[in-house]
Amino acid sequence: MRPYSAAFAKSFLTPQEQPLTIGKAAYRVELGLGQGTMVETIDGIETRYPMVQALGGKNGFYFITPLDKGRLQTLPLAYDVGKRAWFDMAGSGVCHFSTGDTAAVNWKEWPYTFNTGCYGCHVSQFATS
Repeated sequence: MRPYSAAFAKSFLTPQEQPLTIGKAAYRVELGLGQGTMVETIDGIETRYPMVQALGGKNGFYFITPLDKGRLQTLPLAYDVGKRAWFDMAGSGVCHFSTGDTAAVNWKEWPYTFNTGCYGCHVSQFATS
């Protein structure tokens, strides 16, 4: 886990070619100096989410944004390092949860809230004292 920065984006990410549509929303990523924002557009209304932390490295990156009441939420688009492409994070996690449901979980739901229980599987090179 590392803070998002323009230097990080320049070293590891490529710009998104087209917005990605997930359900009724279109998502695009803005990279560059002073940016690092995921923009959600629903019915012409834009909501901007800052990318404050990045998780991953070798195969892909996931991004964290602060939401209401201090929740840290995994953003809906992730980055595939090998393909150098952005993809639907929640759509790729259909089998991740043991709910029995085969539908993708909306990225704003509790299963994608980052918390201390996540570090065991999703953070490497982590040391505790």
